[in-house]
Amino acid sequence: MTERNWYSATSHGYRVGMLLTPAAARLLAERGRPWMRVDRCADAPAPGTPLVVTGPADAARLMTEKYSEQEGDGALREVLLNSAHRAVWVGEQDSPAWHVLQTLRTARNLLRWQALEEGRPCLHGALVEIGGAGIVLAGGKRSGKTSTTLAALGVLGCGFVSNDDVTLVEDAAGSGRWTGVGWPRSVNVRTDALAELARSVPALARLREQSTHPRMEYTKPESASFTVYPEDICRTLAVESRPSAPVKALVLPRFASDVRPALTRLGSDEAAERLYENVDRVATDHDGYLREWFTELDDAAARRHARDLARDIPCYELVQNLATAPESARLLAELSGTLRREHP
Repeated sequence: MTERNWYSATSHGYRVGMLLTPAAARLLAERGRPWMRVDRCADAPAPGTPLVVTGPADAARLMTEKYSEQEGDGALREVLLNSAHRAVWVGEQDSPAWHVLQTLRTARNLLRWQALEEGRPCLHGALVEIGGAGIVLAGGKRSGKTSTTLAALGVLGCGFVSNDDVTLVEDAAGSGRWTGVGWPRSVNVRTDALAELARSVPALARLREQSTHPRMEYTKPESASFTVYPEDICRTLAVESRPSAPVKALVLPRFASDVRPALTRLGSDEAAERLYENVDRVATDHDGYLREWFTELDDAAARRHARDLARDIPCYELVQNLATAPESARLLAELSGTLRREHP
């Protein structure tokens, strides 16, 4: 029988217990870095700690339910559950790469749900650190989050914190100072957007071939998008990933044709209304069973989060288009410098 040991996966003060082989633990630690630590434990986790169990079928003997979910690429994701103990069993996959991906995803979702349930504002947004200042890019699909993030990384060489999920933590109650924290999550890149960005950042033309994501096995050259890990982006652009950054500005990007990039300061009421649209009510759209294990954010709390953030953090609208994304990155650098001088 393959040796399995207890480990603890921790991120930003939240914890998940994990029963893993040493090899799986090493791979998980590599993929989760720098957002998630994986440490060996002498004993089983304390009662009430969410659990992820991996390995052959004998490891699933205490599971009582089955959950299936169709993923975006058509793949079927199946896990076994024990809801009474908030435990998830991730079975053997086609390869070690797929196994660590599914295990990492399960652990991350459990960790993010803990943060959301504790009352931390979670935004649908990206986060980069420019000269020590964190800039959140909040917006829905095709708003320009990923394109602006890639442009900023390529043009400015700034730090990467997150592309799609940002959790905000107030440094001290009532301080008005917030830290944005990221999570280990794959990044989906549109092929057409990348081609346009590569005109100004030639290194991005190599991003697809640099991807180590197992989904690339099934991604055709003509596909409209492809998937990378954050470390693939950082390696390609020679930048660093960061677990968190002090947030100095919230930026809401918007694409418009035939415009020069422009940053406009938003009033707190307008900013709160637009941020409200990007406050996550659930920690993830995947793994729907977790909605039964944790408490979703209600509308009143979402509005309160949006008002608090708009009150404490300067908010801006960024109007741009793909062709001018590198110029937008330079505007963000200027904004970062101004805010660091005004709000050290």
